[in-house]
Amino acid sequence: MHTRNLAAIEYQVSAFLAGVKYRVHGEHGWDTFDPAGNNKKYQWLRRLLSPLIQVFIPLSLHLQTYLTDKVKISARKIVRICNGVDTQKFYPEKTRKELPVCPLTFVEKNVYIGTVGRMHGVKDQITLVQAFVLLMQRHAELIGQVYLLLVGDGPLRAQAIELLEKHQLRQYVWLPGERQDIAEIMRTLDIFVLPSQNEGISNAILEAMATGLPVIATEVGGNPELVEQNQTGLLVPPESPESMVNALNVLIKDKQKRKQLGERSLQRVQDNFSIQVMVKNYTDVYDSLGLERKQ
Repeated sequence: MHTRNLAAIEYQVSAFLAGVKYRVHGEHGWDTFDPAGNNKKYQWLRRLLSPLIQVFIPLSLHLQTYLTDKVKISARKIVRICNGVDTQKFYPEKTRKELPVCPLTFVEKNVYIGTVGRMHGVKDQITLVQAFVLLMQRHAELIGQVYLLLVGDGPLRAQAIELLEKHQLRQYVWLPGERQDIAEIMRTLDIFVLPSQNEGISNAILEAMATGLPVIATEVGGNPELVEQNQTGLLVPPESPESMVNALNVLIKDKQKRKQLGERSLQRVQDNFSIQVMVKNYTDVYDSLGLERKQ
């Protein structure tokens, strides 16, 4: 039995009573109503059921620390395994291709910044929009040369549109809502940004890195495990448009730096975060419990 996150952990009881011999539980991100991991009830529930579970698998070091320090799970029962990304689907392309559905004109000399994710509070796309507004206000010469793509849907979308219209920048930003062609959209970008207030291990960051993009991300949760400062991208404090605009300005003005960070991002994903690496890590855990690998 392998359960995932708090909502499913109760099934460990059923598995135990049914005589299931091997029981694993994964922590893939923060609970919706407990983004900081401070809810004592949630900690207590995990601690209560922990004797039934042989192995806990957190996605990030941040979640691993939560399990050891707050839930009081023995480190001997924890194996950290990060997500893997499909490098056959997400990969770099030498030349930028047009997106037929996008009203923006893609010109090679322009710079395209983007983010992907549901537009809800903790994802905080508004900080990115505020940074974009500041960037245009301080560097008017970039208007019409730098564009923003905000892919995803949710309550922050209307707020973002209102802010952009207020500053007369709506025409430089594409907000298509939820999309299925994320890999193609990634390949049109020059810079990927993740402005979240909290994260586990971000699939969006991994997908951007696999596409060979430099990443600007907030220094929260599992982001620093993926983005190495000044090696594969830039880390900034959360909820800080000022810090974000400074990071954007660095990468917009330095094409060579973007290229170097993007190449290192791609190599880091291939070495550490491919689906093949992830599958091997899970297989090793199952094998260690005595499970036979299916051929």
